[in-house]
Amino acid sequence: MYSHLTQDTLISNHLIVNSTPVGTFPNINDFSPTPVEFLTSQHLIYDLIYNPEETKLLQLGKKSVHRLKTD
Repeated sequence: MYSHLTQDTLISNHLIVNSTPVGTFPNINDFSPTPVEFLTSQHLIYDLIYNPEETKLLQLGKKSVHRLKTD
């Protein structure tokens, strides 16, 4: 359950796999409620959605990690 994804959970689990249809075309602005604010450059996000190629979840993950690198 997404409610179990806490900062502590993400610290000890670096692989995140989204296997839901959330974010699939045409609803490309939807994303699973993953707490991206806790992601680091040590995390790997894999989204099984293939349309769009880069989902909103992946975009938010990149932005979160990039923010950490520039802070």
